Amino acid sequence: MSNEQIENALRKAPTPQPPAGLEQRLVGQIQLPRAQRQQSGGRFSLFRWAPGFATVLVVGVFAAVAMQQAQLTELREQTASLRSAQPQPVDGADDVARLEQSLAALQKQSTELEALKKEMAEINALIPEVQTLATQNQRMRQELAALVAAAPEDSPEFRAAFAEANDKAKRIKCVNNLKNVGLAARIFATDNADSKFPQTFLSMTNELSTPMVLVCPADPSRESIKTWEQYQALGSSYDFLNPGGSETMPQVVLARCPIHNNVALSDGSVQQLNDRRRVVQKDGVWVISEELQ
Repeated sequence: MSNEQIENALRKAPTPQPPAGLEQRLVGQIQLPRAQRQQSGGRFSLFRWAPGFATVLVVGVFAAVAMQQAQLTELREQTASLRSAQPQPVDGADDVARLEQSLAALQKQSTELEALKKEMAEINALIPEVQTLATQNQRMRQELAALVAAAPEDSPEFRAAFAEANDKAKRIKCVNNLKNVGLAARIFATDNADSKFPQTFLSMTNELSTPMVLVCPADPSRESIKTWEQYQALGSSYDFLNPGGSETMPQVVLARCPIHNNVALSDGSVQQLNDRRRVVQKDGVWVISEELQ
């Protein structure tokens, strides 16, 4: 109940009723003075009755004030009761904070899901290449078996064919290693807020399954590397040429094998360069240059 409603209720308070017989008792208690001479009766008659009327007026005022005070107290109690009975506003700050946290978690999960979908697409794209490598390996085995059947193992023809097949197998394995390096670098960039490639190969230990993919099969000085501790001592066969780079420059060379002249680009692709194509530095980055004839 508002203050205005309380004031309206007080203005409508009933007129107090004096107790029954109050007037007769008050009149009976009045002691009239003895009769005075005729000349003073008319002038002072009003003053003789004034004390009685004053008493009645004071009693009435006190009664009215007491009744209004009681009604005011009752109205205050009713107002306090109504205010306590009103439902308190719910503080939704905690609920809003929880909802914002849930929304942030969902957005993060959505981002991670999109990144996983992208990684799965890249992995699925590698599956046909793995199958192609398996087919090539099988064909090479068949060619080697045919050579063994056609020529003795100690013949020059056999040794030359075996060396060529072995070199081709190592080159294919090197290409596969560089594809794993490119995929690991892109996963590293996706998992980090700045979307940048790592500064070194060693920063990708979580993304690379084994340090053996950092060793070219044609590099005998590092063929013993099996653990990351051994890698720290011997290093990689490959050159890391785009530290802190990103996929926004896909034609920049990410890694290079100086033995086979294979290169992994920042978009994840791998190219086998011939004698007319080489890696050069241009505008602070490494790119493939085509030599003019």
